[in-house]
Amino acid sequence: MDKTSYSQHGYTLQKNIFTDEELIPIRQILHMFHMQWLEENQEFYKSHAINSAYITETGKLSSEYRLQLFNFITNKKIINTISDTVASGLVFVGTQLFFDPYNQNQKNYWHRDIQYNNLSIQQQKAALCEQNAIHIRIPLKDENGIELIPGTHKRWDNNEEYSVRLEANGMANDHDLQGGQKIPLQVGDMLIFSANMIHRGLYGKDRFAFDILFSDPNPDILKHLPDNCLPTPRELEGIGNPEIYQQAISVKHNS
Repeated sequence: MDKTSYSQHGYTLQKNIFTDEELIPIRQILHMFHMQWLEENQEFYKSHAINSAYITETGKLSSEYRLQLFNFITNKKIINTISDTVASGLVFVGTQLFFDPYNQNQKNYWHRDIQYNNLSIQQQKAALCEQNAIHIRIPLKDENGIELIPGTHKRWDNNEEYSVRLEANGMANDHDLQGGQKIPLQVGDMLIFSANMIHRGLYGKDRFAFDILFSDPNPDILKHLPDNCLPTPRELEGIGNPEIYQQAISVKHNS
């Protein structure tokens, strides 16, 4: 898919882009992180959690594993695909690890990520046209994937979508929506999708997916990323393509 296709639909799926050799060490690192996270967050996990964040935060991983993760994030397969399909000049804004909820009956839910940023409805509408905010989803197990409404990264909700997403007019946010497109994922795939679009995760298959977040170099977005999730000056020296971090650091410190 080229930029025209991504611009129209809001996502691109790259099949079999990663080899087992590339993914095995990342899976091992994230498994260690996840086991520690579960120990520290049992109440949250058992109540409703479906993801963890700030994986690169200082102290969460050993220095070696943290650097290894930073280098994987700048893999040319990732950076080149973003530049070719979305835009150049995007910066790193975080990481997340997605898993199944503890409660197997927990419902998934339609949302746009921008609804959690304390923005007014008018500001959210404006953000659709003014900013790129994307997820790079890398499944580490075969999974049911994502369901999304193509094109909603550039248009506002219709009446049904709005009522479901925000649970207005007696609607629940897990209600099926017309136009939903399910995208199952397999190990080796990479899904790039706009976080601004209406979407929901599909639970099941003991999912274990690594998400890398990128955006335009916007200080209003980067303020949500703690400084200690970014590489130190010494770590930057050991990263092959450090530009996505350097620019994020520059924007955070100069805004």
